[in-house]
Amino acid sequence: MENFARVVFTIIFITILAGIIVAFGLFAVAPAEKVVKVISGNVPSPTSTDDGVSLSDLIKEIIVSQVPPGNQEAREVISPPAVPDTNPTSERSAPAPANGPVITGNYRPNPFVSLPIPESDAPEGFLVLEVGTEGYNPRVFEVRANSQVNLAIVSRDSESHLFVFRHAALADVGVGIGPGQMRTLTFTAPPTAGEYTFQCGVPGHAARGETGTMVVR
Repeated sequence: MENFARVVFTIIFITILAGIIVAFGLFAVAPAEKVVKVISGNVPSPTSTDDGVSLSDLIKEIIVSQVPPGNQEAREVISPPAVPDTNPTSERSAPAPANGPVITGNYRPNPFVSLPIPESDAPEGFLVLEVGTEGYNPRVFEVRANSQVNLAIVSRDSESHLFVFRHAALADVGVGIGPGQMRTLTFTAPPTAGEYTFQCGVPGHAARGETGTMVVR
């Protein structure tokens, strides 16, 4: 019985001591009025207080208030100055230009590129697309939607060229050719009618006019 009483007394003493420590931590370390505001149920939502200040800002303010006035460096680490937003959300979320119509569905161009072949061996029914310092010839060609496009691309100068499309859906369609080379390129045309820009992907070549348009009907 004596041992039981000693255990109960010890528990009561520890409980009282813990209560004193918690009370000291709340009212001696943090400003009392702000602690009361947080724990008294006056906060209407998990993210804001009744005076419109966010809960995270209130907690930050309580922490900053405990930093000695002369320790400005610590204050700046806890509460760094706000950086103005020079890029509004509307601009950040704006999609990049598609360089052609929007293509919906599970479109796959399925490109196939041949090895270099002699120009005399250009397959029958392939459109010969010449490229050089003067640009592409022809600059515009037409195809049917969802049809198989057959191109024979040939370099007409002493430079290498890279045939590519600007449209994201046609990013896998491309072929590189060396000086005087010809290679064939076969792919499936987009299902959406419109104009799709192509160009030479070698730096500086598009700027000098090596661009063209594939028109899908």
